[in-house]
Formats: sequence, structure tokens, C-alpha cells
Amino acid sequence: MSKEKEEVYVTHTCKHCGAAFVDIDKTNVKDTPPNWKYCPECVKAGFKNPRTRKVKYSPEQIEAFKKRMKEYREKNK
Repeated sequence: MSKEKEEVYVTHTCKHCGAAFVDIDKTNVKDTPPNWKYCPECVKAGFKNPRTRKVKYSPEQIEAFKKRMKEYREKNK
């Protein structure tokens, strides 16, 4: 069994012109179509879509974050 995640496509609504288009679902949408991207036509006209990325933290980074948060909470009691 492969661990690769299957890409899911959903209908988007263009942020500029309101046109509907299909693209990869990056926000795990459940109800309404996302409206934070520009359609391909608006991108050709010069609009730029925001960058999206998935951040993966190492166990060391996660532990360091937990430590900082604990210190912050204790300091601000």
C-alpha cells in the first residue's frame, strides 16, 4: 500500500472575477468552494496566487516549541 496522498480536486471561485474553475484542494474544504485563488485567466492577466506550502517540523523543533510555550505560559501567569 502506497503512503502517497491522493490529490483531491474541488471547484474554486476566482478571487477577482468570480469565475468557477477546478483545482487541487489545499484546504480540505467541506462545504463552500474556496475563493482565495485567482482563475487561470486572471493569472494570465497578471494576478498572482498566494503561495501555499505544508511545513513539516522535526521532533526536535516540536519539542523546542513546546518548551518555549511552557516557559511563556509560566512567565505570563
